[in-house]
Amino acid sequence: MVEIKGFNEAYKAMLAKETVKKIHKKHTDNRVKELIAQGVDKEIAKVMASVGL
Repeated sequence: MVEIKGFNEAYKAMLAKETVKKIHKKHTDNRVKELIAQGVDKEIAKVMASVGL
């Protein structure tokens, strides 16, 4: 089997990016639920959560 130089590092970096995306999405979804529970409109809550408010 031939090892491609730099492949492992690139693959690990890709996995790390995907993990960060999943964590961010989960956090955003939770924040949207919190805002909706506080009485904020769903669409406004999505925007607020995506910008970090």
